[in-house]
Amino acid sequence: MKKDFTRDYATEAFRLYAAMGKPSYEEATKQIYEAALNDCEFKDPEIANLSAEAAVSNATPLLLDILAVEKTIDILERGNKTHIARAISDVYFVQPEQPLRRGDITARVRRYSLTAFASERNVYLWLKEARLLFAAVRGLRIAEADANKYKVCSSSVL
Repeated sequence: MKKDFTRDYATEAFRLYAAMGKPSYEEATKQIYEAALNDCEFKDPEIANLSAEAAVSNATPLLLDILAVEKTIDILERGNKTHIARAISDVYFVQPEQPLRRGDITARVRRYSLTAFASERNVYLWLKEARLLFAAVRGLRIAEADANKYKVCSSSVL
């Protein structure tokens, strides 16, 4: 079986999104900006503003991950694939602050497959489709076979 090299990154992006409280891109930007302003010890508001803008700029990869997860879920729901969005929620959004242990994903997939009346194989395929869509939206490199199979265009959605 060929290794899916975007699997771990996409999984952690979904879990991070859930751990942050499922914010929108704008909400996450505002949270980072305000946290940097609160942490700033300078009395001068201009310097505090510059350091907050620098903090937002430094958090660009995180913000792009949040935007890609948000867009992925939106695309799935608009494309009548709410079952995939629910699979993401039931598998990746459960206890996102705790580290994954061996068997966690398997147990969650089994639980979701029983509630959704779908086979475990289908749930794993749905999660793979969601991860590949996330990778395409985020602009990550995906395998040629996966791009052809899921008809992912080479241009980024962002």
